[in-house]
This record gives sequence, C-alpha cells and structure tokens, in this order.
Amino acid sequence: SHDGSLLATASDDKCVPLVRIADGSRVGALPVPGGVPVTAVAWSPTALTLAYVCDETGAAVPDKWAVRV
Repeated sequence: SHDGSLLATASDDKCVPLVRIADGSRVGALPVPGGVPVTAVAWSPTALTLAYVCDETGAAVPDKWAVRV
C-alpha cells in the first residue's frame, strides 16, 4: 500500500490477497470479477488504490469491469 502497511499479491486463487506487513496476517482478499487468475498488482503511490491485471483468456469477464489497453 502507499504507506507500506499492506501487501497485495497476484494469485491463481481468483482473488487479490491482502497481507498486513507488520505481522504477516492475511487481512482480506479482493474477489476478481469473472473469477480469473491475477497476474500482476500495483498500488497507487499516493492513495489506497490498487490496480490488478488478469489473464482473461477464455474467461467471461463482464465488460463493466474490463479495461483493455
């Protein structure tokens, strides 16, 4: 996270796990729309905003969640 308190990781578990750096405890997980594996994550340096990239090959990802570059 922007303040170094949380770690987000890419995962094949179809979610983005969040871990508290101070004690290593898992504090939650963000579900991924479409249930596809997450391949990369990046925190905003100025706020609690998290971006993630998914491998949507062959998946039915709702267009309202998809941002294609």
